Amino acid sequence: MADSGRVKHDSPSSSPGPGRKKAQQSPGSKARYSVNAPGHCFRKVTLTKPTFCHHCSDFIWGIVGFVCEVCNFMSHEKCLKHVRTVCSCMAPTQVQVPVAHCFGPAGQKKRFCCVCRKHLEGSSALRCEVCELHVHSDCAPFSVSDCRFCHQDGGQDIDTYQHHWREGNMSSGARCEVCRRTCSSSDVLAGMRCEWCGITVSV
Repeated sequence: MADSGRVKHDSPSSSPGPGRKKAQQSPGSKARYSVNAPGHCFRKVTLTKPTFCHHCSDFIWGIVGFVCEVCNFMSHEKCLKHVRTVCSCMAPTQVQVPVAHCFGPAGQKKRFCCVCRKHLEGSSALRCEVCELHVHSDCAPFSVSDCRFCHQDGGQDIDTYQHHWREGNMSSGARCEVCRRTCSSSDVLAGMRCEWCGITVSV
């Protein structure tokens, strides 16, 4: 007779008892990768359809990619250490002066949601009329209040403004101001555009 005061702790390697099946876990589903990418929580996934890296915009060859569980940022393994795009869970902490967006219906051009990073389609697409932020209607409540402010308090005297960067959804001919290479993509959110001066850069 077993001692009722003793609790048995099964080790991960122990076999399941009679009539009990051992839980099956897909490879990599528990693995988390700690990288310098601000706020992201990457895990390894098996790709089942053509997928592009959100850092370098190149096609991810093979069946293994790395996706952020929070914002769906997809990356090559080789690009993980270079990712500098802030995760949506951390983005609100980067805003010094929150400014609400002014959303209206988006056009018919191919765009990507700046919250979930997925393709925008149909009537669910919204666009900020001030700063060109594109989102799904369901994603709008989760967008960061980082719209471009359009007024200046009378008591402030500012000669120089910092760039107001917006990720992706740029024209096909956009080139990086630094390296002069193409920094736009029709497959993913890629590149940054300043909402003040219009310059575009690679990330």
